[in-house]
Amino acid sequence: MRPPGTRVRFGRFELDAANVDLRKDGRRMRLRPQALTLLGLLVDRAGELVTREEVRAALWPNDTFVDFDHGLNSTIADVRRVLGDSAARPRLIETIPRKGYRFIGTVEVIDDAPLRRGRSDQASTPADDSGGVAILPAPVGPAVPAATEASTAGPGPSARVKETVPSAGSHERRRVIAGAAVAACLLLAVRSMADYLPWRAPATAAVTVAARSRDTERPEAWQAYARARVYWSTRSDCARATVEYREAARLDPAFALPWVGIADCFTVNGNRQEAQAALGEAERRAPNLGEVHASRGFIRMFLAWDWVGAEESFTTAMRLAPEYASAWQWAGLLSLFRGDVATAHSRLAHAVALDPASAVIASDLAWAELARGRPREALDLCRQARRLTPEMVFNGTCLAAAWQRLGRPDEVLAVHTGQSPSPGADAAADLQAYYRTRLAGALARPSIPAHTTSALYAALGDTDRALYWLEVAVHNQEFMTPFTVLDPKFDSLRGHSRFRELMDRVGLATGEPHS
Repeated sequence: MRPPGTRVRFGRFELDAANVDLRKDGRRMRLRPQALTLLGLLVDRAGELVTREEVRAALWPNDTFVDFDHGLNSTIADVRRVLGDSAARPRLIETIPRKGYRFIGTVEVIDDAPLRRGRSDQASTPADDSGGVAILPAPVGPAVPAATEASTAGPGPSARVKETVPSAGSHERRRVIAGAAVAACLLLAVRSMADYLPWRAPATAAVTVAARSRDTERPEAWQAYARARVYWSTRSDCARATVEYREAARLDPAFALPWVGIADCFTVNGNRQEAQAALGEAERRAPNLGEVHASRGFIRMFLAWDWVGAEESFTTAMRLAPEYASAWQWAGLLSLFRGDVATAHSRLAHAVALDPASAVIASDLAWAELARGRPREALDLCRQARRLTPEMVFNGTCLAAAWQRLGRPDEVLAVHTGQSPSPGADAAADLQAYYRTRLAGALARPSIPAHTTSALYAALGDTDRALYWLEVAVHNQEFMTPFTVLDPKFDSLRGHSRFRELMDRVGLATGEPHS
C-alpha cells in the first residue's frame, strides 16, 4: 500500500490524488472530485479488496443524507466511463459482488517531475483563454458545478475557476472579474440546456447579479464559502460543505451567508434545532437578507410542514432577493406538494432561468413535468441535470420515476444499478429482485430513513408494511416525506384510506393535481 496521494501511473493514465488531478496521455481528464476520491482509494490499495463500507466512510460520512446504492453505482460508473473500463470485462476495476471493488491494473509510482503534458494542459480550454479566474466575491446562489477546475470546449466565453485569489487589487475590480466569470459560466450552462429550455437567461442578468454588494470584504472567506457552495450543489456532501461554511464564518465573523448555508445543510439532514440555531446566527448579522427568509421557508416546509408559514417566508425572500434561484425553487416545490402544479411549474422554470447551471433545480423542474403528465420532458430535464452534475444523487430518484411513468422497468433498473440489463432478461422481475435486495439492506441498517423503507415496500406491493413505515416517516417528520405525493412507487397506495389520512395529517395533496 502506497502513502495516500502518491503520484502513480497505470496504463495511459497518471493520477495525482493529492492535487485532484487525473491525466490521460498528459491531458487532464474531467472527473468530479467524489469520483476522483474513489479512484484514488482504489489505486492506493491496488490488488486489495476495498469494501463497500470503506467506500461509504470515505465518500459519505455517517451524517450525510444520501441514497448510498445509487450514489456508489453512479460514482463507480463515472470512474469506469473516464477510464474506458467495463464492469463485464474489467481491465482496471473489478467488482466483487456484494463486497466491494478491487483495482487490478498495474500501478507504477512516478517521481516528482512535472506531470506529462499533452498539447494543452487544460482538457478543453480554448487557446485564447486568459488563464484562470479566481473565486471572488460574487452573487449568492447555487454554485456553478464547473467551479472545480472544469473547463468547457467550444467557441464563446469560458472560465476555469480556481481556488486562489490575487493578493491585491481594488474591491470593484474583483467584483467586475467575478461578474465576468459568473456570466461566462451561466451562458455556457444555458447553452448546455438549450435542447430543452424554451427560455434564455439574458447575458446581462449574470453580470447584474454579480454586481450586488452583499458579500464579504475578505477574499479568503469568500473562497471558503464558494467551496462550500460547490459541495452543497450536489446535496451529497453536506458534511464537507458545513466544514467550509464554518471556515468562511470564522474568517469573517460578520459574514452572514455561511450561516445560511449551514442552516440549509442541517435542514437537508433533518436537524431542525441546529438549522434554526444557524439561521438565527445569520439573521443576527443580516436580518433583511432574502436568503435568510428563503432558508426559514425551507425549514418550515421540510421540517415543520408549516405550509402557510413557508409560503410567507418564500414570498418575502423572492421580494428581497428576486435573483436568488433557491427561493423560487423551494417556493415551486411548496406549490407542487400542495397540488398547484401550474404555479409550481412557473416558479421552478423561473428558478432554472436564474440558475441554468443548477442540476438540483433542473431535477425539481422535472418533478413538476411529471406532475403535469409529461414524463418525456421530465426525462430530458433529468438527463440535463445528470450531465451538469453527475454526482447529484437526488436526480436518480426523479430519473427512475420518469422511466417508471414511461413503463420502462429496464431503464429504472439501469438508473439504480448503473448497468445495462442483459439481453432477454425479465426486467420487471429483475427490478423486483433489486428492490428486495435494497429492502433487506434497509431493514438491516437503522439509519436508513423510514420513508425509503416504505417506498421499497410499496414498490414490492406490500401495502400494509408500506403504510406502517410511511406512518413512521410521518411521525419522525422525515425530510423526504413530502415527495410521497410525487413518487410513482407510492401509486399503489393512493386509493387507500390510511394513505389519504397520513397525507392529510401532513397537509399534502392527495387528489389530482390542478394546473
